[in-house]
Amino acid sequence: MLTNLLGQKAFIKYSEDKLDFDGKFSLQVFETLLPGLVSNFEKFANITTEELKQIVIDLCTHAKFKKATKRGQKALVRFKLLTELSYEFFDGM
Repeated sequence: MLTNLLGQKAFIKYSEDKLDFDGKFSLQVFETLLPGLVSNFEKFANITTEELKQIVIDLCTHAKFKKATKRGQKALVRFKLLTELSYEFFDGM
């Protein structure tokens, strides 16, 4: 679904400086998107490319995402924070 809608930009971090997706595959974006999308799949089955793109941008610029993905963050702590963010974010939509 994500690859079909976003192509090569699926699972790539959004750069606020460049105002575009930048870099290579981001495990952090993957870890944040999947739990919430899977648990709310019915809500997003017919999502448009622009809607999904905005969701990824909103997640990548979210304060909790930035805190969880800052340099030096332990992987287990990062995964826990990103999973919590994913459920909170998608359940609230």
